[in-house]
Amino acid sequence: MLSLLSERVEQYDPTLYQAMVQEVSLHFFVLYPFIDDVITSPVEWVELYQKRYDNSFVETTEPSLNSKRMEEWMQRIDQELMDLV
Repeated sequence: MLSLLSERVEQYDPTLYQAMVQEVSLHFFVLYPFIDDVITSPVEWVELYQKRYDNSFVETTEPSLNSKRMEEWMQRIDQELMDLV
């Protein structure tokens, strides 16, 4: 997933890429050992990060049910992390 993120973001915006890698790592830490159950499509998961942080990112297709479910997970993780602070 990190190579996919690198391919899609790093060459265009290295600073954004570094921020995204930090968040991805934190999300992976929180999701372990259930990561395979939550992230069912690495491409769609990376697109969620792009959608969140890259103002120039444009979705080419309608979000799938699977993508919506992963987005809900991402929001839950964010909320859990906020509750820890």
